[in-house]
Amino acid sequence: MSDVINDQAVTIGETIARLLNLGFPLRAALEIARENSILGEQYLIVGDGSADIAQAEGGAPIIADIRTCGDDQFEFSVRSYQNKDFKLGTTTSSNLRQATDKHLSPGRTPPTCVSEGSLQQYLIWADLPIMVDGDLRWCDGIGPAPIG
Repeated sequence: MSDVINDQAVTIGETIARLLNLGFPLRAALEIARENSILGEQYLIVGDGSADIAQAEGGAPIIADIRTCGDDQFEFSVRSYQNKDFKLGTTTSSNLRQATDKHLSPGRTPPTCVSEGSLQQYLIWADLPIMVDGDLRWCDGIGPAPIG
């Protein structure tokens, strides 16, 4: 057993709290936090990992995965998670016009190449976590998203 660095503990706690507030179940919140911290493996769930604290707005909780694929072009997909309201097999999709694929939760849509303008138009009103080239960022639904 080792000590947890305080700054990293605060960051992981903050990430988990934000995800729980968006309707992610505890297990999914910890999975995402682990992916984005070198100390994430020091945390585990004892008890019901499917517990959720808040209801997701507008469907199953999702995280957008965005990767740069050229000048003014981004590869876009969403990863969804099941929770108590949106169980295994729930059909999920994003509202991004160019990404027409639907998938079953939990799961991931196939990547779609979209322009930065289209992506910003979608994200400007979205309140969701986004992975940009592997880094977790937050889209707060007010103003341009931090994708650059």
